[in-house]
Amino acid sequence: MILKDIRTEALDLGMQEAAKLLNKQLARGRMDGIKMAQILASIHPTLHYADADSVDVVVEAVIEDPAIKAGVLREIEATSVKTR
Repeated sequence: MILKDIRTEALDLGMQEAAKLLNKQLARGRMDGIKMAQILASIHPTLHYADADSVDVVVEAVIEDPAIKAGVLREIEATSVKTR
């Protein structure tokens, strides 16, 4: 899983939020520490679209600004492997 943002600080915040949510699951007994560590290890924060060149699915969560969304989608499409 790739977590892409334009700022390192936002990536750090995203990883902290993922850990916080997983810790809640751990505290509720819905997962163990090994599973939590595996999930966190599977998240790869990056500043570059090129790191997502072979993903099967892209989930976009960009601010609700059509111009920004269009730019992000254009960059993702330019970087991605052929669509299926």
